[in-house]
Amino acid sequence: MEFCHLVHQHSPDHRGRFGFVFTARRWSGEPRIQQPMAYSTLVWAQPVPPPAACDAEAAALLAQFTSGALLSVPGWDDAPGGTG
Repeated sequence: MEFCHLVHQHSPDHRGRFGFVFTARRWSGEPRIQQPMAYSTLVWAQPVPPPAACDAEAAALLAQFTSGALLSVPGWDDAPGGTG
């Protein structure tokens, strides 16, 4: 596994959370959903363009990843004391 991106997200309920994104050059086994209450489908897809059914948050993350950015901070512009 190789680190490729860090997401520091600010949610509408004023909570921050981190997401760590890794790429795998090799793997074995079958991928599976680890949060079935949050996700219903797992697909293999090219990141550009994102799949049509991709939600806005995932599409934004894929855009950051494919641009080579190492950090994104969605939602902080609208947060109290944010930069926006």
